Amino acid sequence: LHDGVAEIAAHHPRAWVVDLRDADGDSPWPALAALSTLLDGPLVGAFVSRQERREWIVDRGVARFAGGPALVDLQAPPEPSFRGPVAVLIGPGTRNAGEDVAVAFHGRARTRFFGAATAGFPNSGVVVHRLSDGTLLGVLETRDVDRAGVVQRLPLAPDTVVPAAAAPAPVPAAADDWIAAERAGSGGDR
Repeated sequence: LHDGVAEIAAHHPRAWVVDLRDADGDSPWPALAALSTLLDGPLVGAFVSRQERREWIVDRGVARFAGGPALVDLQAPPEPSFRGPVAVLIGPGTRNAGEDVAVAFHGRARTRFFGAATAGFPNSGVVVHRLSDGTLLGVLETRDVDRAGVVQRLPLAPDTVVPAAAAPAPVPAAADDWIAAERAGSGGDR
């Protein structure tokens, strides 16, 4: 992913589309590190529970918890930061680590979400407890928090809903239209 971002960044694009519609996985850290140039960090979100808050720091190809060592370090020359428009495509296939990555974009200036609501259940916050009868009970004890401090208790909703029939398109027309308006300087910042 980082190599693809670096190759495109070398051409100095004026806007980006990040497709998270089928993003799933166990760990958000590789994707956060690879997309660091687009995330406009360093603080891009956090995990929060009753006991603690663990802030996500993403900067120059490195992803880590605040105050901790690198969880992923691409050890490649970082691309320059990009502060232009980013259209993020989401849907019900955006789950687990993919949902964490979507939350990292939430609240970024000049960013807009297109598609359908995410799955709403990142598995990184589930803690499994064994009950006295041997039954396992999974309890969501940790939630994502976006960069503005908003706890994500529901699926992440798009700014612009894209009908299911249009979703398989590589880039929905609504996202293309927004990017064109942003490039023309008409605003639309979140």
